[in-house]
Amino acid sequence: MPCTTEQNRDAVGKRRMPGSRKGCGRALLGLVLTAGLFLGCSGGEPPSHGRTAAPGFRLQTLDGREVRLADYRGKVVLLHFWATWCPPCLEAMPYEMELQKKYGPDGFAVLGLNMDRKVDAARAYLAKHPVNYPMLVLDDATRQAFGGVPTIPYTVLVDRDGFIRKQELGYGEDGRVALERKIGILLGVESAS
Repeated sequence: MPCTTEQNRDAVGKRRMPGSRKGCGRALLGLVLTAGLFLGCSGGEPPSHGRTAAPGFRLQTLDGREVRLADYRGKVVLLHFWATWCPPCLEAMPYEMELQKKYGPDGFAVLGLNMDRKVDAARAYLAKHPVNYPMLVLDDATRQAFGGVPTIPYTVLVDRDGFIRKQELGYGEDGRVALERKIGILLGVESAS
């Protein structure tokens, strides 16, 4: 099951008095949102209306280097939004390291975008569980540019020209197979048929 971001967790915990009309509306909204999260967990891809350019960003890595998405133009890039308090996010990391190792020579790159409120939590986790791709500190402007990122893990696959080609909520086997196939197609190492 995907994790709601801490900002959303604060909003979800509020309760209304039974019988309140607003409470009923909020309950219905809660059911709709829960259904959306459940579908996201199943590895569904949010609808796409044509090709959308990935929002540009300039972020710091956990060790202080500056990284711009534009620096990766010409590569297929997997953006992984994650936090240390999200078990499915952590479960996805070894697989993403395998993707980086397997497809990196073909022009593929993974970028982790950490959403922890305290960056030291990410540093401590990665000291014990290092990865083979850059870890960036997500700022609020970039988070909002990607739709607010209310649920993680959230992955965005960007093609060589900077367009979003796949978005994935949650993490699971079905999503892994579809993601790897899409990466192979975008890199030209797998046919689309």
